[in-house]
Amino acid sequence: MEDNVKTPSITPHFFHRLCIRPFQKLIQMCCRTSRQDDPITAHAASLAQRTDQLKQLNEHLVFCEEIQRKTIASDLHDSIAQTLGMGISRIKNITESGTTPKKEDLHDIQCILEQAVREVRSLIYRLSPPILDDFDIDIAIGFLVEETNAQEKTEFDYTNHIKDPIPLNHALKVTLYRAVNELLTNIRKHAGTRKAKIVLSVTDKDIILQVKDQGTGMDTEKVKNMQDGGFGLYSLSERIQNFGGTLTLNSAPGQGTHITITTPLQTKESAHEKKHAHHCG
Repeated sequence: MEDNVKTPSITPHFFHRLCIRPFQKLIQMCCRTSRQDDPITAHAASLAQRTDQLKQLNEHLVFCEEIQRKTIASDLHDSIAQTLGMGISRIKNITESGTTPKKEDLHDIQCILEQAVREVRSLIYRLSPPILDDFDIDIAIGFLVEETNAQEKTEFDYTNHIKDPIPLNHALKVTLYRAVNELLTNIRKHAGTRKAKIVLSVTDKDIILQVKDQGTGMDTEKVKNMQDGGFGLYSLSERIQNFGGTLTLNSAPGQGTHITITTPLQTKESAHEKKHAHHCG
């Protein structure tokens, strides 16, 4: 009986259909699944990276807000509080003396109070420059440079290549204005020079701001590795990126610093700005 049993011959074709082909299909399915997972994995990684960037931006915003609070407190203490204190002291001396105030004394007190009023107005202007509500960004930066030169005895040169009005949305306008103010402050405090060139230009899609000095310069690699960004440059770069723009830093020790800010033109107001304008109106 056993001699009559026929054993099927395992031909190469049979072996390929039985073993190799299923294995190949399994590999193809795995590869296909892997390819399908790649976009998801890449998207998840991108979201994680963006979340981390937003977290860092939030931390820097909180840090910058605290710095601003301390700066305002210092300004109030060093200027307005001391000026008013001087006026109170003069009035107290007159009161305690029991004599009739002289005209000269009253004039001195009046001058002190007028100085306090000027300091309050100056602080208000720095906190919320009204020029940003009345003029375009190119005019506002021009006024800022002129005021800085007059008050700080600097020689900042401003070149405006913008001919037609650009109605930027308020958020971007404020950001660019603050950027110029911060960069000019950094030059005065850290660059060892009181000269710089500020150039504002525009293309069909972008607005470009350049600030260049021939001061002491800096090591850009060290600045990139600093979490505070070196003079607030990291925080400024994060704010510019939030508008889809870039901040480029070119510098070297002893060779000055050239900073270029490029950001897309944004003329439409955000929903937040529209809501704020509605409430203010």
